[in-house]
Amino acid sequence: MPTAAFGSLFNNGRDATVDNRGYLDLKYQHEFANQLTVKGRLYYDRYYYRGDYLINYPPPTFNQDFLTTDQAGGELTLVKRLFDKHKVTLGGEFRSQFQMDQSNKDADPPATYLDDKRKSNIGAVYLQDEFAITDRLILNAGFRYDHYSTFGGTVNPRAGLIYTWRDTTAKLLYGRAFRAPNPFEQFYVGAGVSKANPDLKPEIINTYELVLEQYIGHHLRGSASAFYYEIDKLISQILDPSDGLLVYRNGDKINAKGLELTLEGKWPSGWDGRLSYAIQEARDSVSDRLLTNSPQHLVKGNLIVPLYSDKVFASVETRYMSSRLTLTGNKAKNVFLTNVTLFTQQLLPGWEFSAQVNNLFGHRYGDPGSGEHLQDTILQDGRTYWLKLKYRF
Repeated sequence: MPTAAFGSLFNNGRDATVDNRGYLDLKYQHEFANQLTVKGRLYYDRYYYRGDYLINYPPPTFNQDFLTTDQAGGELTLVKRLFDKHKVTLGGEFRSQFQMDQSNKDADPPATYLDDKRKSNIGAVYLQDEFAITDRLILNAGFRYDHYSTFGGTVNPRAGLIYTWRDTTAKLLYGRAFRAPNPFEQFYVGAGVSKANPDLKPEIINTYELVLEQYIGHHLRGSASAFYYEIDKLISQILDPSDGLLVYRNGDKINAKGLELTLEGKWPSGWDGRLSYAIQEARDSVSDRLLTNSPQHLVKGNLIVPLYSDKVFASVETRYMSSRLTLTGNKAKNVFLTNVTLFTQQLLPGWEFSAQVNNLFGHRYGDPGSGEHLQDTILQDGRTYWLKLKYRF
């Protein structure tokens, strides 16, 4: 824990975190002769976390976090073409989180600050219709209903109008999404560092987007997308000035708007490239302040070059990100990173190999810190090297 987060002693040698996850996933899909497609999924997921911290309150005390979750669920989706012009999707989902245990305690002298055990169920149904109004105009509309045993129900619609003419496609899109706070955000208590907020409400986002896509010749495709987002009751971690403790709270409404331009190319020789630029602005609607850790300019580029047939490739990836506000109102400086990779595909049956250098030029930069950090910005990795060998069977 190099940042000495959550009030721990810097460079004490005892801070550590452990994450373990195990899961089983079973999927089924079949297309029947009557234009009916059935998709099914069953899954089980178990997660365990332990955090060890030497907390800097006199005397220095060894504190531990524990989290265990067990959940299982299933999903069934039916896709059917009706009356030639309609493609209907109907589905349902259920998830049971039958264990959600989190605790926080001091080892010596012993003290327990949190011992929280919970269970919850989530059920959902969704319906969508893709209606071909004409050969060129498609209306895609649907909704999803979710019911949380902890919060009740919510209905979230979405719709899209898509028009295609020769090599040009225009899309007008709307969507509404819902995110319930998780038990950590609601109920976690850390010794002298954070407190719970059982009154935390779900956050809701409405998105509006206009997209124009254009094929340029046989190998290039360009797109332009203008978007506007409204986020209500955004869940954020803040420092409560009344007691100096971290707590998750619902914020004011957030408005975000922007424009993204993309150019993609793919050639029969195996060359593959993509370049994109986005300009965006996200503000608190009450204070009119820009959001922290939200860059206004993003540039990404990627190029893949075949070196040997269709089996050995080299890729170059670049990313530029403009400065971002920190929690203290300062700015984390802009970032320009370059990654290079050499990788194989089926050079040997079943085997894949890759060698990667991230941050090739060793650019020194930091990301804005969060409320649990003493540092305003957190220094990120310099040049790093990765080797990966994978075998599929």
